[in-house]
Amino acid sequence: MKRCKKCLMPLSIGESDSCHSEQCQWCTENFPNYRPKGDESLRNVLNTYRNKSNSADCLVALSGGKDSTYTLIKLKTKYDMRVEAFTYVHEGTASCFKI
Repeated sequence: MKRCKKCLMPLSIGESDSCHSEQCQWCTENFPNYRPKGDESLRNVLNTYRNKSNSADCLVALSGGKDSTYTLIKLKTKYDMRVEAFTYVHEGTASCFKI
């Protein structure tokens, strides 16, 4: 499988033009076309959601995978948010859990 030399995404995904370069379309067009605002900006946004009572500041959907677990841990440890997590059990997960 051929991969983009910059981001390592497979060149067969999306509208990548692998015939003309060794980079995918997104890297060729410098995607994403935004600039991160930084940690302090995120803290300011999170501060607007801090609850004055003892209830949770935010709700995180927890799939058990790396992304949702990382988000939950970072919100709690780095940003000192009171986090409530939930998992939605559906037909795709029913075989994994005995209900």
